[in-house]
Amino acid sequence: MKNYLKFLPVVLFILSGCSDKMDEVDTVIDSGHKSYISLSEQEYNSIAYPDKKDLSDEEVESIAKSYIGSIKGSNTRSALNSLSNVQKEKISLSLTTKQHEKGEEIYFTKLKWVDHQAKKPISMIVSSDCRFPYVIAFSEEGDFFSPNETADLMIKNAMNIALQEIAVIKQCEDSLREKTKAYVNMQIRKKGMKHVEYLVNNTPVIRSSATDNPSGQLHKIVEPMLKTKWNQTSPYNLYVPKCPPEYDFGYGYDGRHPAGCTIIAWAQVLAYLQPNINDITTPEGQKFYWGNLGSYSPNFWGYHELTEEDKRLASLIKNLADGSGTKFTSEGGSVSVDAVANYVKKWNVHIDGKNSCTFQNMANSLNSRRPVICRGTARAIRGTRATGAFTNGSHAWVVDGYQIRVRPSNVAPSPKQPRRILKRYNVYCHANMGWGGSFDGWYLYRYDGSIDFDCGGDLYDIDLACYPNARLN
Repeated sequence: MKNYLKFLPVVLFILSGCSDKMDEVDTVIDSGHKSYISLSEQEYNSIAYPDKKDLSDEEVESIAKSYIGSIKGSNTRSALNSLSNVQKEKISLSLTTKQHEKGEEIYFTKLKWVDHQAKKPISMIVSSDCRFPYVIAFSEEGDFFSPNETADLMIKNAMNIALQEIAVIKQCEDSLREKTKAYVNMQIRKKGMKHVEYLVNNTPVIRSSATDNPSGQLHKIVEPMLKTKWNQTSPYNLYVPKCPPEYDFGYGYDGRHPAGCTIIAWAQVLAYLQPNINDITTPEGQKFYWGNLGSYSPNFWGYHELTEEDKRLASLIKNLADGSGTKFTSEGGSVSVDAVANYVKKWNVHIDGKNSCTFQNMANSLNSRRPVICRGTARAIRGTRATGAFTNGSHAWVVDGYQIRVRPSNVAPSPKQPRRILKRYNVYCHANMGWGGSFDGWYLYRYDGSIDFDCGGDLYDIDLACYPNARLN
């Protein structure tokens, strides 16, 4: 099962700091039918980015704030609304391609500021190129820009990965841009198109990335139900099996297997429902009880000392894994949504069976304040692996809210049926991805109610399914 990890070279896991891609999301209707121009992934990359590639200071700060907010929650996000005392330093590296022997200059921005709540210095590096607008390195435990051979090496590796990703797109721009622009203009004239939507590898470019601030006037909202941002790392995996050295999942797992994405999805749903559980005991002999676990989200930053809450939480996760028959392999913890559903029935927790992953199949569940568990398989869509068909692991997560936003041109009366709502409004679901807050946010449904989940370099659009109506009976 897919697991993500936040540590110094963030880019290694493609953790995005900016995610609202409204330019790619707007579906266009011409005379009652969609107007498409079909492009390959390479052709689309050749024209997808503006001539001015460098991000502004405001855009870089927005990426920084988004990233910090995604991993540390709303309190940190509100504390970063004003970054007036940020120290910034621009650095550049040359990008070399076959067409540009001298190389284009690619810019990165070093940021340093003090978190006044935690009274800690925070350091970050952001790729300042719109083709790779990500946080690539982060530290909240001091200044990693001071002399440190290990940190220097990791940062150089992260920058090199960013350059490799940009180089792939640059090569497309150099070799295909003019040809693709001519083809697009010809298609626009030929079809008399006023609006354009691209088909890339026969798939519409309507990828839904997480955003904190959906556009349009708010018409209706079902606020997110979950108050947790749980992960598969320590301390969540405190009582799962140790893994052999060849399975080492890296920093944050403390030599153990990841807890498993399906287990974390179910555990967060249980923390919301809070059934009566009286058959779990920690190894230290403490009986399980919920207490504040419904809003408690520990993380492994700074190797914090284990608390009683950590141990109760880890005991719940171990119990779910053992009871559902979770298998731990080199890929992580693997178990089906149905297997866990069968196990939690003993606590009077139930969920509906598998459905297609659409707004129509989620709306009633969310209106009733009942979370939805989703699962799907990803393919790599960016960078050197971006073949469009590369299977990049399966994952499970939770959808726990939705909102409806008025489109600027909408003057129609308010419909009530999901299909009609989708035709007249932008509808977003809220997803908790189970990666400690990374890629949590609002994802846009298509006009037909379908959806995919664009998480950095991975697009979850294969075998998508939802299990609605998680509830106590």
